[in-house]
Amino acid sequence: MGWDSWGLTIELMRQEVEDVLTIFDTALPSIKTARNVIEHLDDYALDKGNNKKISRKELEVDTWDGSNFGWLDIKLNVRNSQNAAEKLFGTIKKN
Repeated sequence: MGWDSWGLTIELMRQEVEDVLTIFDTALPSIKTARNVIEHLDDYALDKGNNKKISRKELEVDTWDGSNFGWLDIKLNVRNSQNAAEKLFGTIKKN
């Protein structure tokens, strides 16, 4: 396989991963915020987190209706989230 073919292959793989990442980000628009709060929960518990819109009072409140999880101002449909994560994982594993 020549260098031109390798370059095209890499570009196609990059585009495929980008497309699936867009689907993932659309399905989980606030996942980065949730991850950051969980990672720095001790700071947020003292109202010292980077995102000043999040109060320590919000940390204890959540909702669950069997399909949807709510925390902070984040609504997460578990089935849609799992499907998006599995598709992303499958694409990365394949490439």
